Amino acid sequence: MRINIHRTTRYQRASSSRCVGRQAPTEITCAPSRPGTYEGYLVFEGTAGASLTDATRIRVPYWYAVKSDPANVAIIYVDGAVLAFSANADAIIFRVTDLSGVALLDVVPEVTVVSGTATVVSIEQIDRDLPGAFSVNLRFGSLAQPSVVDITAGGVTTRVTLPLP
Repeated sequence: MRINIHRTTRYQRASSSRCVGRQAPTEITCAPSRPGTYEGYLVFEGTAGASLTDATRIRVPYWYAVKSDPANVAIIYVDGAVLAFSANADAIIFRVTDLSGVALLDVVPEVTVVSGTATVVSIEQIDRDLPGAFSVNLRFGSLAQPSVVDITAGGVTTRVTLPLP
């Protein structure tokens, strides 16, 4: 990965003044070309005097992700106490993530009832309450048999059974 540092300013210690407390505004640009995660350390080094033994070195860790296509539908919550013949808000809460584990909010998930008496009332993005998450609201008929629900995003599908066994 290539890291560009812009507007680097170097302060030299002058005999009549000290540079204590001075700041050097810096902008770091990361431009990897392939999806995935990139991590490492940026090393900043300054000198307090003329000798290298007086050098100050700071290692700053970084983690940078370039998003990819959906790779996982992660189930966060499944309501274990669904009610028959009524709407159940937040029956399933899930997050769509890429290979790096970054939540994808620009993907529109599809929720389908494969079997059972449940019907999909709505799918809502609840990012303001739980970052990167979606909520599925279901209406159940009889609970005599479980309902099986598929959640699909991109080419990834996860199956959930309600009520929980």
